[in-house]
Amino acid sequence: MKKIFAVILAVFMIFAGLSLRGNEERLDPIAREESGGCVRVDTLLSAETVISRLAAHELWREKLDGVTVYYAYSDFVRGYEIVHGKRVNVMIAERAGATAVGMPLLIGSY
Repeated sequence: MKKIFAVILAVFMIFAGLSLRGNEERLDPIAREESGGCVRVDTLLSAETVISRLAAHELWREKLDGVTVYYAYSDFVRGYEIVHGKRVNVMIAERAGATAVGMPLLIGSY
């Protein structure tokens, strides 16, 4: 019984800790910008690491002119936009060594 309680307590503490950290802070930002209700964070993390840290689910990706754009959804990110009929609240543009993350979307150039 004590082991079950300890496991439940540990899981609760992990989820509580994730909820207390801001989404942007989880991404080790090197720059941050806010525009039109969207937040952009530039980071050196890979897109896969960003998706993992935000506990997001990749919906699809596109490759355009050497930039891979990921569309994802995370329960930890507030709000969303409908893109191609799906809820998107994490958009990631990754190119050689640089990653831009938009929540819910990236606006402008990336």
